[in-house]
Amino acid sequence: MLDLIICGVPEVNDYIDNVDGIISIMNPAWRIYAPQSIDQKKEENRHNVLELEFDDVWAENVELGQELISKDILYEVLDFADSFRDKYGEDGTLLIHCHEGISRSSAVALTILTYLTDDVSEAIEIVNDVRPQAMPNIEVIRVADDILKLEGEFIQQVVNFFYF
Repeated sequence: MLDLIICGVPEVNDYIDNVDGIISIMNPAWRIYAPQSIDQKKEENRHNVLELEFDDVWAENVELGQELISKDILYEVLDFADSFRDKYGEDGTLLIHCHEGISRSSAVALTILTYLTDDVSEAIEIVNDVRPQAMPNIEVIRVADDILKLEGEFIQQVVNFFYF
């Protein structure tokens, strides 16, 4: 399985020199606050950096002007994961960050791992090992559950492990 780093914005520069790819998640219009090292990595190989923008909210608490995760965004993530796996196989190191490295990034990591392994339990175990403070964004998990056709299994396992 690919080597995974989940972190927040303040930690990106600690890891960036040792990663092959990056998924950078920022709030809409906050891209200017992302570490500049991401732009440098993107200049080296733009195909190894995926920049996403959506708010850390759930459908139940979204406010006017906030942007929820969408299926289109998650399809971009899965396409990126396929390309990354094709290029690096088991040897690649992927960094996924959001503001704190707790909610959106851990949910995206769970989505990628579940997609690549077809094993929700293994994905949960890996994310918990990599980022013990993870509290995955449930909206991301809901949308991923639908895309991956897991009929609520993904949501249930994530909620039971991380929220109870």
